[in-house]
Amino acid sequence: MLTYITRRFLYSIPVLLVSSFLSFTFVSLAGDPLANLRQNPRVSQLTLHLLVHKYHLDASIPVRYWYWIQDVFAHKLGTSLITSQPIWPDISRTIGHTAQIVVIADVVALVLGIAVGIFSAVRQYSIFDYSFTSLSFLGLAMPVFWLALLLQILS
Repeated sequence: MLTYITRRFLYSIPVLLVSSFLSFTFVSLAGDPLANLRQNPRVSQLTLHLLVHKYHLDASIPVRYWYWIQDVFAHKLGTSLITSQPIWPDISRTIGHTAQIVVIADVVALVLGIAVGIFSAVRQYSIFDYSFTSLSFLGLAMPVFWLALLLQILS
């Protein structure tokens, strides 16, 4: 059992590296992180150039990814481009609330899923069974961020 856990843990390392590199690449290609500062007429070109050099925005994506990995492990996620403040205090301040919301959402989903599953099993092939099966497939196929936006609009 210990070898299985060790093997699975070792398999997860390259998966995490590849997935984080792909996410970093897509976010890097999505836009300019200094766009808000470039629109501000009070920010000089020298300041922008110094920020580009400080945050290695002039380097290639693999080099910037390496600096990002170093910031994650050595500097607790680094500093913000906008405020130049450390990122970790903001994350540590809000992570407790996020964990509470995640636990509550998981408990509600578990209770509702079991209740609907039992009722659908008892009333198999009923309109209730078909409708909630269709809704569950629709919920699984729908992107989470889009569903969250829809729920915000509806509430």
